[in-house]
Amino acid sequence: MTELRTFLTFLAPPNREDEVGGWLALAQCAGWQTREEAGNLRIDADFPGASAADLAPLIARIVAEVPGSNPHLHVDSPQPDWIAESARGLSPFAVGDKFWVDPSPREEGGLFDSGKEPPPRDRILLRIAPERAFGTGTHESTRLVLEWIDRNPPVGKRVLDVGTGSAILAMAAHSLGARRVTAFDNDPEAVFCARRNLPVPRLSKERGVGLFAGTIDAIGAASFDVVLANIVPEVLVILMPAFRLRVRTGGSLVLAGILRESAGAVSDAAARNGFGQISVHGLGEWVAIEAVRT
Repeated sequence: MTELRTFLTFLAPPNREDEVGGWLALAQCAGWQTREEAGNLRIDADFPGASAADLAPLIARIVAEVPGSNPHLHVDSPQPDWIAESARGLSPFAVGDKFWVDPSPREEGGLFDSGKEPPPRDRILLRIAPERAFGTGTHESTRLVLEWIDRNPPVGKRVLDVGTGSAILAMAAHSLGARRVTAFDNDPEAVFCARRNLPVPRLSKERGVGLFAGTIDAIGAASFDVVLANIVPEVLVILMPAFRLRVRTGGSLVLAGILRESAGAVSDAAARNGFGQISVHGLGEWVAIEAVRT
């Protein structure tokens, strides 16, 4: 039987989206979708297992602070999660010399399927639920960056993961000794997925993974020893000046999500923005580019 779920639908002005998203996050929303409706945003938020009483404080806040929001609840049986269903046939697999990636779907209660093959004793387990955030490790672009991290363990280094998706790269860097990993995505739903993937007991203020929804501007002028970005090449080129500001001198910039025919444009943009020692590594029709901040 498919479990019924509670959805909260309401309207909000576009300029309140980030603020309202913070309220939903605090209320432990599992995710939400937005679409334009008569100059506003219609927000459909998913609260599995929540009752009307559970959501009453959130609804009261929305009514009081967002005029015309018209919030209402409805209970529905959701459509099958085709992403998770298609992943049930995937098996765990090795990446590089150190990682064991397990793309297990979540079972009832948000736990991972425990029936998957356990990792070999000499490998680090990365469990990534196949949800609506990119990065289960099966795509060549993700593998390329995992292999780079495998070859270049960031022991004691500060790492920035741009467009983190599922947080698989952040988890890999953390597992190989990064002093601190900062990861972000401009998609709030991706950050929810990422937070659910993180092995919470391993996090700490001194050494762990910090996650947020937003853009690279939110980190100010902070610099990092390693910056990872597995996103489309057009965005990589646009962000190159921001990468220059965030990679310390002598630090590494690792870029992926790049088809071979786009490698030249991305490499040229890196060179124009103060990166040298540029090298390209390929897997099938995809490449990753490593550059050093000069």
